[in-house]
Parts: sequence; structure tokens; C-alpha cells
Amino acid sequence: MATIPPHRFLESGFDPEKLALFSNQDSLWYESPEEVEEKLRMSRLGRAALRKIWRVIDNETTDRQRVCLRLYYAEGKSLREIGEILGLHFSTVDQHIKYGLARVRRLVSGKSDPRFRLRPKDSEPDFAHENA
Repeated sequence: MATIPPHRFLESGFDPEKLALFSNQDSLWYESPEEVEEKLRMSRLGRAALRKIWRVIDNETTDRQRVCLRLYYAEGKSLREIGEILGLHFSTVDQHIKYGLARVRRLVSGKSDPRFRLRPKDSEPDFAHENA
């Protein structure tokens, strides 16, 4: 029976003075204290913005829009999976998400998206462009 030689590890010492000659600032992954602070500030702002968005979703969207948005974005479900859960066709789920997002964008940004502008119920349709 052949004997297996023991594993040999090569230990190598290093001189701390020589190691100190290499600057961390020259490495690709180095971030200055200012860059680290800016990243922390941005992540705090991002978390605050997400909290605001979820608050708008919870308070300002319809029940169906809210459920569809939560399942899609928070739980990562596909349109088909959400449709199966809710008993809806996936294209209906897509519409709930589309209009829910438009509402959230409008409320969060304070601007309206012209693609989703609705006429007031009592206004007459504008057919002037059809006669031109």
C-alpha cells in the first residue's frame, strides 16, 4: 500500500516595513473617506426614498394595484404567477402594475405622465384632430 505524503505548506514571512511601502490608495478597490461617507449618505437617501414609495403604494393605490405591485417588486413573482395567485389573466396583472406605477410616479414626483392623462368625466371628447 502506497503512503500518501503529508501536505506541506510553505510559510513565508513578510517584513511590515516593506508592506507599508505599498499604498492602499493605489489599489483598485480603495475608497477615500469622503467616498465612503458619500455612499453611506446616498444609501440612507435611497432607503428613505423607498420608504416613501412603499408608503405611497400602501396608501394611494387600489387594492389590486397594491397587491400586484407588492407581489411583483417585493416578492419577485412573475406576471403569470401573480395571475395564478389572484385568479387573473397575466395581462390584467400587467395593467394593474402599469397604472399603479403611473400613480406612484405622479404622486412621488409631483408630475403627471402624459401617457396616462385622463379626461375629466364630464368633459366632451376632442374630435378636432380627426377632421383635419
